[in-house]
Amino acid sequence: VTVSDDAVIEAVSQIGDATSESTDADKVISIRPSDGTSDSVSIVIAPESILTIAESGASLEISGDVGTVSASAEVSQTLSQQTEPVSVTIQVADRESMSAVQQDAVGDRPTYQLFAVSGGQEIHDLGGTVTVSVSYTLSDGEVAESITVNYVDDDGVMHAQPTTYADGVVTFTTTHFSYYTIQSEIVPPSEEGDDMTLYIGAIVVVIVVIAIALSYTQSTRLEPEPEKPFTGAPASGTSYTETVSL
Repeated sequence: VTVSDDAVIEAVSQIGDATSESTDADKVISIRPSDGTSDSVSIVIAPESILTIAESGASLEISGDVGTVSASAEVSQTLSQQTEPVSVTIQVADRESMSAVQQDAVGDRPTYQLFAVSGGQEIHDLGGTVTVSVSYTLSDGEVAESITVNYVDDDGVMHAQPTTYADGVVTFTTTHFSYYTIQSEIVPPSEEGDDMTLYIGAIVVVIVVIAIALSYTQSTRLEPEPEKPFTGAPASGTSYTETVSL
């Protein structure tokens, strides 16, 4: 799906009107393609549209059933410097695309891939922070507090990322697009006093892909009445989201 320039301009205008009298409202432009699946969601967006979002001070969010990627204004600035449309994707990773050492490092755990592409070239260094969220169901005996997302480098070495887990969702932040694995601690039922602890890993990958918007709808968490247009400014410290549905 491709996001049109007109859809972005309209979304930025709407969010600007709603936050015109607030100096500290969080602004998010969320794009949710209708053709996303449980395994993948992606968009294609022009650098000019990304710059429009960045200059508005809003975060760019791509969401689907597989997960959500939210790029800060700094990341949008980096992506807007490309000369060709940028694709952003979050998807379940194809294990055959991973090296042998990476496959060995993550084992048989769920795997996702995060990346951006422009002009046939992958964009790895983002110049800012992205926040990634994916669903994750705890196994029997799995310790929620122990869940940590790790970046898996080309040599299969793990690098821990800031991670939280709540309500069945793992959320982590990173400044680099690549493979990521979710590791956690599992405490199995003890047998004859055996207090053995096991560790398992799960991989998370996210992809950034460009798309042109065909149609869009808007929704906001700030409207006091769902059926009435928003007419006032958001309260200080609140969050305002403009959703573009494709």
